[in-house]
Amino acid sequence: MTRLTVFFDTPASAATSLIVGCLPLLFRVRGAIYFISLLAKIRSVNRALSIVAGDRNNINSPAPIFLPLTPVSYIGQQERVTDNMQADGDFDAIAHILLAARAGKVALDDYPGVIPQSMAEAYAIQDKAIALDGRRIGGWKVGRIAPHLVDQYGDTRLTGPIFADEIVDASDGQVPEMPVYVPGFAAAEAEILLCFGAMDARDYDIKSVRDVIVDVRAGLEIASSPFAAINTHGPAVTASDYGNNKGLVLGPRIPDWRNADLIRMPVELAIDGVRLHQATMETMLDGPFGSALFLIRTLRKRGIAIPPGTWVSAGAITGIHEIAPGQRADALFDGHLRVSCAARRFGAAA
Repeated sequence: MTRLTVFFDTPASAATSLIVGCLPLLFRVRGAIYFISLLAKIRSVNRALSIVAGDRNNINSPAPIFLPLTPVSYIGQQERVTDNMQADGDFDAIAHILLAARAGKVALDDYPGVIPQSMAEAYAIQDKAIALDGRRIGGWKVGRIAPHLVDQYGDTRLTGPIFADEIVDASDGQVPEMPVYVPGFAAAEAEILLCFGAMDARDYDIKSVRDVIVDVRAGLEIASSPFAAINTHGPAVTASDYGNNKGLVLGPRIPDWRNADLIRMPVELAIDGVRLHQATMETMLDGPFGSALFLIRTLRKRGIAIPPGTWVSAGAITGIHEIAPGQRADALFDGHLRVSCAARRFGAAA
C-alpha cells in the first residue's frame, strides 16, 4: 500500500503527521495539484483531524489516518471513476476531509474527491462520516430530489443525519442562534417536523406510518456546509455531506395534527422581516408522512435503527432561503404558529 505523509506546522506542536491514502486526485498531475492545494486550505483543520482520528480528549495527541490507495481517474470537476463503484478507501478519504472541514470550520472550494455517482455511493460516504463523528443522531432531514434527476439517481428523496447536540427546542418562543458555515453555504427552511415513537418490523405504508408518529411540530431546518457549491453538483454530493444539514429548530406543536389538513396548511418564511415565499405541502410528493415512510425504508436498507424520539425534518415547504450571520428567519404555519432563529457564524461566541 502506498501512503503520502504530509507535515503541518502548528502552534500546538512542531509537526502533526497526516498520512493520507487512496485519494484519487493523486493519479494525474492535475489531480496532484488539486490535492496539494486542498491540503493547504485545510492546514487549520489538523486539530480537528486529531479529534476525528485520534484522542478526542487530547487534541494535541493526534493519531495518523491510514487509508488504502486505489487507482481511479480524475478529470476536474466532472470526476468519474474507472469502475462502476468507487473503492471503499475512496469513501474513507472523502468522509475524513468533509468531516475535518466541518470540525475545523474551513471552507472547501471544490468537492474533495471523486463526485459520487449514485445515492448508494453518497450514503457510503455519509455512513463513514457518521462513524467517524461519533455523536448521537437525534433526527434526520429529508429533502426532495429534483424531478429531472429522479431517473438518474433512482429515488425521489435524500436524507442526512441531524445530530442531537444541534437540535434546539424553541417551542416557548425563544429565538436561538444557530451556527452556519462562513464561507460556505447557509440557508433556513420552513419544515414540518415529525417525531417517531416505538416501531416494529412490519412494512409500513402511507397510512400505517402515522401510527408510529407521536408528535408533529412547526420547525426550521438549518442547511449549511463548508462546501458552498454543495447544491450544484446533484443530490449525491448533497447527501454525502450530511445532506447539507447543520441543525434543527423545534417550534410549537401542531394541535390535533391527526385530524389537521397538513397538506393544505399555509406556510410562509421571512428573513429579517421580509416575507420571501408562501406555500403549502401540496407540491411535496406524498407530504410529510411520505417523508417519514421514505426514511424508514431507506435507513432499514442501510441497517440503521430509528429509536423512539427521533425527529424527521420532512422537507422544505417554501424553498431554500439563504441566510447570513446576523440575520433572522421566521416561519409562520397556519397563520399563527411561529418558529424563529438567528444565524451566527460557526465558531463565533453565542
